[in-house]
Amino acid sequence: MPLDTLLELSIQLADGLDAAHSKGIIHRDLKPENIFATTRGHAKILDFGLAKLMQEEAGSARPVNGAERTADPPDVPTVSVDAARLTRPGAIMGTTAYMSPEQTRGDTLDVRTDLFSFGLVLFEMATGRQAFSGSTAAVIHDAILNHLPPSPTHLNPQLPAMLGEIIRKALEKDRAIRYQHASEMRAELQRLKRDTELERSAGVSPALGAVRVPAREGRRRGVPLRKVLVPAALILVAAIGGTLYFRSLHAKAGLTDKDTIVLSDFDNKTGDPIWDDTLKQGLTVALRQSPFLNVIPDDQVAVTLRLMERPVGMAVTGEVAREVCQRVGSRTYIAGSIAALGSQYVLGLKAVGCSRGDTLAEEQATAAGKEGVLKVLGQETAKLREELGESLASAQKFDTPLNQATTSSLEALRAYTLGGKARQELGNPEAIPFYKRAIELDPDFAMAHEQLGDCYFFHGEMTPGVEDFKKAFELRDRVSEPEKLHITLSYYFLGLGDLQKAAEVAKLYIATYPRDIGPYVGLGGIYARLSQYENALSYTRQAIAIHPDDAIANDHLMWIYIALDRLDQARAVYEQAKTHGLNSPRFHLPLFVLAFVQHDTPAMEREAAALDNKPGTGDEMLCRRASSEAYYGRFRQAGKIARLAVQSMAHGGLNETAATCLATRAFEEALAGETAAAQEDASEALNRSSGRDVETLAAFAFAATGEVTRAQALGTDLGRHLPVDTLVNSVYLPTLRAALAIRRGDTARALELLETVRPFDKGLWAGIPMYSAYVRGEAHLHAGQGDKAAEQFHQVLNHRGLVGTCPVGALASLGLARAYALEAGAGGTAVPAVRNQGSATGETPVPQPDSLAKARAAYKDFLTLWKDADPDIPILKQAKAEYAKLQ
Repeated sequence: MPLDTLLELSIQLADGLDAAHSKGIIHRDLKPENIFATTRGHAKILDFGLAKLMQEEAGSARPVNGAERTADPPDVPTVSVDAARLTRPGAIMGTTAYMSPEQTRGDTLDVRTDLFSFGLVLFEMATGRQAFSGSTAAVIHDAILNHLPPSPTHLNPQLPAMLGEIIRKALEKDRAIRYQHASEMRAELQRLKRDTELERSAGVSPALGAVRVPAREGRRRGVPLRKVLVPAALILVAAIGGTLYFRSLHAKAGLTDKDTIVLSDFDNKTGDPIWDDTLKQGLTVALRQSPFLNVIPDDQVAVTLRLMERPVGMAVTGEVAREVCQRVGSRTYIAGSIAALGSQYVLGLKAVGCSRGDTLAEEQATAAGKEGVLKVLGQETAKLREELGESLASAQKFDTPLNQATTSSLEALRAYTLGGKARQELGNPEAIPFYKRAIELDPDFAMAHEQLGDCYFFHGEMTPGVEDFKKAFELRDRVSEPEKLHITLSYYFLGLGDLQKAAEVAKLYIATYPRDIGPYVGLGGIYARLSQYENALSYTRQAIAIHPDDAIANDHLMWIYIALDRLDQARAVYEQAKTHGLNSPRFHLPLFVLAFVQHDTPAMEREAAALDNKPGTGDEMLCRRASSEAYYGRFRQAGKIARLAVQSMAHGGLNETAATCLATRAFEEALAGETAAAQEDASEALNRSSGRDVETLAAFAFAATGEVTRAQALGTDLGRHLPVDTLVNSVYLPTLRAALAIRRGDTARALELLETVRPFDKGLWAGIPMYSAYVRGEAHLHAGQGDKAAEQFHQVLNHRGLVGTCPVGALASLGLARAYALEAGAGGTAVPAVRNQGSATGETPVPQPDSLAKARAAYKDFLTLWKDADPDIPILKQAKAEYAKLQ
């Protein structure tokens, strides 16, 4: 909507809302369909069918701006209220996409709900799109409650910044810091309208260099107005003409730091396939050195193509590039071309406006030979960056030569580029051979090492991944600034496991390149591991705000919500991702756990079936299914499923991943008292791999089965090889040492060690969620402290989403039963090792009258949970015997 029309109508709408609110009336359904503009330009707010009259007592309307009113003006009739016809408290009324957060929650409403809805209407007037949208009401509700809308000035760079601020304040989720009255919004809009008209009447912005002579000053000195205006007009014309000419030559695009750019595929006129995709990859690296320019990622372009019903992998050129550009809300796209001229190559770059298809900036140069193409491409890109609006200082500071930032080998760059496409379209395993080939062709290709390490790591092969992270880190001075930060973050986070150092690097990364999604996703993962979920949510949501189509960020957000038991929100993330065309195989894993926690067996089967026979994620799903069987005591079935996964992983050369699955199986068997099977599986896992997670899980299995020497040896090895790994040194090793201390009867030492782990109890770790709290509960049991033990087991049981399919969640029910039995004076039956020992202080526990009933109920809960369990499991036999003694 044109700005003048927008301001005129919005001021009238604010005035209309103020009039309704002054009578104590909330509209509750303000939306474009309920606003009419007459042919004379008057705005009318219609359809008060969902309006509510706020009242203190029937028949007396109460004003809502805090002022007391004793009587209505004589021309306004008083309102007689039929209380029976008022909408019932708590009812959710309104149109989904235009509701306020408090309306969505069903809270008590006041006038500020209309101001939020008015902000949504203003957003749509200013940008032509809804602030919050989605395929279902649940998705829209989640967006209204938990997500920020895009910046209106980002979607429409022509908007005044002040209007963006007015909309932002109206859309504050906390109504205490939103506009409090419609009159406030009206005043702000009127001020903006006045300032806009004043600027327009001045004829030119001061930025154009026009000289203004105040008319009052001219008259005071007796200068004829004509003598002032004519020279000023000439100066104005000259300034405008010179400025436009200069801009036409040197700054045609005039992009801002809020604009985004789409890269089209190169038009390869040489017939040589070496240039297919390779030059676009080089251009991407060169442009992303800029902190000013914002390049739309390839995976977002791929999602957009799917929404356009175009084939995945098709060339994005010409009108297709322009349509993609328009759909993602970009200002321009960059088209590249290469042609052969004898032994030389002619390279062209052109920035094209998305709306009109006009050329905004253009560069062309010639390379003397094939090996000089990348160097020339980098030089052309540096010039183009300045034409697109980047400062000369920035362009010079962040300008690593392209053949250094990538590789001097065109074949290596081509293999690297194909690896990126394979990873995007097929997954990590399929990308690995391409990155390996790139490294064979150029062993010093830093980013090829980093991406190979990334593929290994996210496919469960941590050990080879660490080696590639280390190599990339050694080569980091050869790359561009953003790649250097990316490599350094991967090295500390994924390679060394030093979460504190990784967080420092990620924050520096964000400060330098605030629109790069990588460090936000990294910080979200770091804080989730450290149990700092508010920070984890904040950074992961920011990542999705930058790039809604990023599958990894959406996957992480689902896991975080599941860990927090905010299951509806986890589901809403998936639904929202679907509206963006995302359909990552990885989504089926959190959806399986979500269904498991909600006891939705058909949904579990659907999610598992979706990954049948798919390498990588399919095998990981088999391991999850095995754990879900073990959770209910069906260890025989769990073993069969786990063996299928291990065989498939080993067949694909994923030895560490197979070993981790086996070690998980050993850990779960050890918890259930299946000593021989646990020790056998742990030994086999260690024969396959000595990776961090394999050694950790095997160590816990050996500790639980009494193999103290082997457990200690593995702990020593972990500490020696991973001296700065935060989880190993702050969580895994103290918990392991505490478990061993319990075995030797030193519960005081065990509790001392576990106290240091307490801040990390609820971290999102792989394989052993909440195990530190579980071991702490065991330590309190052995110390004769039933009440404190019960508290720890309750902690485990209260975090079903975090525990997921791990049998620790089921066995916590048994731990709770034993804690209550101990309180009831029957603890000797549950914990033979401390029979008649009393508490850690030497005092005999005082029996609690209701503890016996609680113990019986908790035992019954566990036995019900394991009603279909294998009958010969040692811990099940013990539980049945203990329960019988309480009858």
